[in-house]
Amino acid sequence: MKFPFLFVLLLASATGAIAQSRPPGTIVTHVPAETKTYIGSPSIAILPDGSYVASHDFFGPNSSEFVQAVTRVFRSKDKGKTWRQVSTVNGAFWSSLFVHRDTLYMLGPDRHHGTVLIRRSVNNGKTWTQPTTRENGLLLAGMFHCAPMPVIVHNGRIWRAMETAHGPILDWGKRYGAMMMSAPADADLMKAASWTVSNSILYDSTLLNGYFTGWLEGNAVAAPDGSIVDILRVDDRSSPDEKAAIVRISADGRKATFDPVTGFIPFPGGSKNSPSGMIQLPAATGRFPISSLRPSATNIPNVIPPRSAIRSHL
Repeated sequence: MKFPFLFVLLLASATGAIAQSRPPGTIVTHVPAETKTYIGSPSIAILPDGSYVASHDFFGPNSSEFVQAVTRVFRSKDKGKTWRQVSTVNGAFWSSLFVHRDTLYMLGPDRHHGTVLIRRSVNNGKTWTQPTTRENGLLLAGMFHCAPMPVIVHNGRIWRAMETAHGPILDWGKRYGAMMMSAPADADLMKAASWTVSNSILYDSTLLNGYFTGWLEGNAVAAPDGSIVDILRVDDRSSPDEKAAIVRISADGRKATFDPVTGFIPFPGGSKNSPSGMIQLPAATGRFPISSLRPSATNIPNVIPPRSAIRSHL
């Protein structure tokens, strides 16, 4: 999957700051803060013809995020200089756009803590399939959580990190369980039977000397040794030294394991929204560029220098 190196800002302003100072980058769209419907979960992909597609959902007190979330899709034919909305998708939240075998997909829950769906578009995001059964896009029924993280292809499989959200403790953070979804790269991604789901690693109150708050917003990453890992942020507020967690995934995608001794790593931005939003290992350099893909009024964005690479921990 290809991503533009520089992500245009999809700005969610809870304070109205956009009226006072224009943010850097290109504004794809804007919704006034007084509507109490805020822009979130930005995602971006490059289509086979070289044009860009970007998406965002709506959250906030006047949104429908807890019932049937709404996502909008935009397209740029001039490498991000200008954008035009091409579609509105009902029932998509925290969703990722990705291109696989020259076809555009969208994957994520249908609402806040919702059922996981996958959609396909054959006309550059103008229209999308509507999932109704396990044969046409309904992948996981239940309660799930994620961020709009990249979907990657590695070792013949396609990978997407996800979290269960059904507890047993239903408090924020504590309700989430780290897991991984994967499918053969040549499978029909619209069929639930094509996908393998790992076990879920649930909240453990003893981790980090009792300061562990939960598994948050996992990111599928191909490690230098050829394995797949799930890198999640960790909201540990006991120290200014922020952290991430590395969950190991078996080659077949069925087993997730975590070592509490070696699994936590230093990670600037780990207590902020989606700092692990893009972690990739370029073959040429072997280094991990890390950037936040969810800028907001309180986080525009986390800038993490290349020296903060996590290669030595994988």
